[in-house]
Amino acid sequence: MDASFKTIVHRFSIGKGVLQENPRTITVVEGSSVPGSRRSRGNLYILIETLGNLPDPDYVVKRLAEVIQSKYYQASGSVTGGINAALRAANDLLFEENLNAPREQRGVAGVSCAVLRDGDLYLGQIGPAVAYLAQPDGLRRFPEDSPWLRQAIPSEAERAASPPLGVRRVIEPLFYHAQVSAGDVLVLASPTLSRLASSRSIAEMLAQGVTKVQQQLQTLAADRSLSVLMITLADAGAPEEEEEELVELEASEAEPQAAPSISRLRSIPKPEAEPKPAGGLLALLGRILPDRTSKEPKHPQAAAPARTNGRTVAILAVLVPILALSLVLVTRYQYERSRRQQVVSLLKQAEEARQSGESSGQKDSLRQGLQQAVHLIDQALQIAPQDSTALRLRQEVIDQLDVVSGVQRLYTLWELADFSAGGTAPAELTRIVVRGNDVFVLDRAGGRVYRRLLTPAGDALQPPTSEAVLVQKGETRGGIVVGDLLDMLWMPAGGSRKVANLLILERNGSLLEWDATRGITVLPVADSAAWKKPQAAGAFFGNFYLLDPAQNRILKYVPTADGYTSPPVDYLANPSEVNLGEAVDMAIDGHIYVLGADGTIQKLLAGKPQPFPLSELDVPLNNPVAIAVTGEDEAHGSVYVADAGLARVVQFTKQGQFVRQFKAGEGQATLARLHGLFVDESRQRIFLASGSKLYVAPLTQPGASPAATATPTSSGS
Repeated sequence: MDASFKTIVHRFSIGKGVLQENPRTITVVEGSSVPGSRRSRGNLYILIETLGNLPDPDYVVKRLAEVIQSKYYQASGSVTGGINAALRAANDLLFEENLNAPREQRGVAGVSCAVLRDGDLYLGQIGPAVAYLAQPDGLRRFPEDSPWLRQAIPSEAERAASPPLGVRRVIEPLFYHAQVSAGDVLVLASPTLSRLASSRSIAEMLAQGVTKVQQQLQTLAADRSLSVLMITLADAGAPEEEEEELVELEASEAEPQAAPSISRLRSIPKPEAEPKPAGGLLALLGRILPDRTSKEPKHPQAAAPARTNGRTVAILAVLVPILALSLVLVTRYQYERSRRQQVVSLLKQAEEARQSGESSGQKDSLRQGLQQAVHLIDQALQIAPQDSTALRLRQEVIDQLDVVSGVQRLYTLWELADFSAGGTAPAELTRIVVRGNDVFVLDRAGGRVYRRLLTPAGDALQPPTSEAVLVQKGETRGGIVVGDLLDMLWMPAGGSRKVANLLILERNGSLLEWDATRGITVLPVADSAAWKKPQAAGAFFGNFYLLDPAQNRILKYVPTADGYTSPPVDYLANPSEVNLGEAVDMAIDGHIYVLGADGTIQKLLAGKPQPFPLSELDVPLNNPVAIAVTGEDEAHGSVYVADAGLARVVQFTKQGQFVRQFKAGEGQATLARLHGLFVDESRQRIFLASGSKLYVAPLTQPGASPAATATPTSSGS
């Protein structure tokens, strides 16, 4: 903290209308509590709130705060980089706690982490969190918008866009920077505060001092809970008795929105103190208006002539509007200048982070430096969205980060079809099978399987025919009423199966077989009543495999003359060696690859685990949803994973080494709802399902770097 400032800290919480000082949710590290050798890192302020069913929330908050404090003060380099490392470490801690806890004892958290150093405020946030900064040019809120500020528990889609601490293995904090000075007030609070009071109301509360803030929040909160940390920056030379001095806000009539208002803060003395000169327009007018405290003349004849008063009024009538306009213009100029300085400062920090990563000589450090640079540039663009320097620098950094992270952008990505119309529920494409020019698509949410044909060029679909829908939920086929459609696969010939056909798994335990000449027939499956919660199906050499995570089983069915009527065998040699509880999908090429929701891939051979390390991947898998394998043996083909959390497809060798990752063009949202995928390496094409839409892209993109497009030889999918 700059020597010219001192901080006045108030921390409290309100629960069921009761005020509590020094709540466990708030940590303040300043003065003697800052490690002696790390004083240059500044003062640290942390507010953490938990959600969910954690058995001991106080203990979790304490551990998270300890990790953040330790990691921040141990970090070297920029302040933002230290906050980033600290918040990531806290997320790792809570994520691991959740992984090892029963579902009914898991929880998440929101965190605001602020650092004050040398007249600068650095702020990092994750999930449900809010902060306010009151300065002479108005009140700013961080973030300006978030689903957590609008409702206590946002929708699933909103939570995915703004995840809390502890729900994903990898998480990206939000960062902010501002310059501060004496008189400014920083507030870290529960997001409940933004739902209890508008920004204008909060500004007015802050103007009346901490006691009034506490009283009004007690009234507003009712039975709701919230925590508040108020940090007032005071002049270091101010006497101690002035620390409780109040501030009053002259707010404009309009409600403050995303941009700061032009409201002015001015100091109000204690009642017993001498009046202080007012600032802004009042200070200017004070020089020409009569002193309100001056004494009245003792004799009426001593008063100024009436005509002098009239002249003064006339002069004021002209000067006041001019002075008001001048003040507005000066204020606006200062505001724009301040914002421009913030942009310049952020871009300078971004360039420093980039250069620091480049000079490290380490790939991971370079990647971290580039990621930090992107965060800082994005903050600058929030202030100045059209700044050409920021836009150019961001593109440079993104291109460099793509090379370091093995990213191939799918700039050539054709939309083949949109299946949103015609179903009773929103379409959600979950499986794609391509055989020649036949394209089969499973819409699991809508309960339909579609068959469409590719054009000869392979970049579009032919017009749909009357048989475009092969089967749908609720139909009667082969004497059964079709239930929920769970999965779809191409079953090759093998064993007693003499032909290869499409198989569709439905919830009631039957397989629906499609043949180009016979249409849909029903194949009986033995012991289907014993299935508990089947998640995915697979095929190899005529054998049918069923993944049932709820039972920690993979069932293997050998074909019979009339279907799969022989009882299944357990594929796993020793079930205790394998945990399928988080399994979401599987793929088979002789080995079985089981994809877990936690971002792991288990490789199995003859029912026994094999190494699959997922090495050299820049960011771990985050909400993976589908897996595909190409090639027919260990030496050919690759493993591909659709990672919905990061809107990408990741390619690995069959030994578990990272090859490359596919993403849509920067700023495009085409893969925002990624789920299904199919890879045809023989034709160098990848088919992707995102929401209700089906896409195709060439595996080798125009302009892609040789390093990013190196692909193992494949015999096809």
